[in-house]
Amino acid sequence: MRIRLISCAIAALLLTGCDIIIPPSPPIVPDILTPTDYAWDGMDLARARFLGVLRIDCGTVVSKLQASGHCVPRATPIGRLIHCPLSAPAGQLVFGCVGGDPVPAVYMRLSWQDEAESLRFLEAFGACRVAGAGPAAGEDPRFPTDPGYKVCLFEPYAQLTYPEVFARPAGLYLDFAQSTASLSQLRAWAQDQVFNAPLDLVIDARFLDDEGRSRAFELVFDAFAFYRGQGRQADP
Repeated sequence: MRIRLISCAIAALLLTGCDIIIPPSPPIVPDILTPTDYAWDGMDLARARFLGVLRIDCGTVVSKLQASGHCVPRATPIGRLIHCPLSAPAGQLVFGCVGGDPVPAVYMRLSWQDEAESLRFLEAFGACRVAGAGPAAGEDPRFPTDPGYKVCLFEPYAQLTYPEVFARPAGLYLDFAQSTASLSQLRAWAQDQVFNAPLDLVIDARFLDDEGRSRAFELVFDAFAFYRGQGRQADP
């Protein structure tokens, strides 16, 4: 009897031409960390906990980025760092801390893709000085494994390490290792403080003293704010 009732119900549907309504699929959420993502607000709210404290807590920043659902930790030659894909024309955020005694060394690399033009860093970080050496700058290697460097140093937040033959940038700087621009072209850009990608905004505190490392952590929030501001400018 039950089977007959089910058959009748199916037949009634066929005879009446009833449409079965299938709900539309939910919109696809881009797997990127956008300038308006709440992760940035969460880090801003927690910022006051770090200011004026010698031993800083990078774990909070890392946890906020991971909680966004867009960032994943990856092993790198300098340690395990968080990687976040960003809204175009930005490319990727790499963030983490190396070591911890007495102050962790912040490492951040915020990249922009080829199509990014007229990036202005002057108001956010001040003027920068172009420096280069080795293969990255189109020169001979200084030592067998020398990658060289081609950068613009935001002084006084950046410096070159010593001795000179092994010099490398430290602190806050723009990295043009992937750019075909010559040092003379970079100097022309630096004079106007208007740069074209590809480039990376880098904070590398591994070679700084404790005071420099603490200051570098505060600069991270300025770098985040710069990216968020670029995103707001791109909005229609």
